[in-house]
Amino acid sequence: MAKKKDVEVDDPQGQLLDVSHPAAKEIQRIARAYKKTVKERMEVAKKELELKEKLRAEVKESGMKPDEDGVITFTCGKVTITVTPRDELVRVKDADAEEGD
Repeated sequence: MAKKKDVEVDDPQGQLLDVSHPAAKEIQRIARAYKKTVKERMEVAKKELELKEKLRAEVKESGMKPDEDGVITFTCGKVTITVTPRDELVRVKDADAEEGD
């Protein structure tokens, strides 16, 4: 029977910062804020996809005719919407929002 080779395993915890370290509280605060922001971004991305699908479906149901390249472009007030068929890319340009940025 073959012997198992000894394999070094890295410490799964990695380096630990001493909680009494002067930067520990600030690093922990920033890390928690980062984690919260990542979670919020994921939720916003999910909402973005849902709204994109709703917008795409509404444009398709409207019966608007695409141009020769299959692109549907139209303007509602100051908002221009473009739906590109290759990957059903959706673009929205809002003149009001751009003025405030």
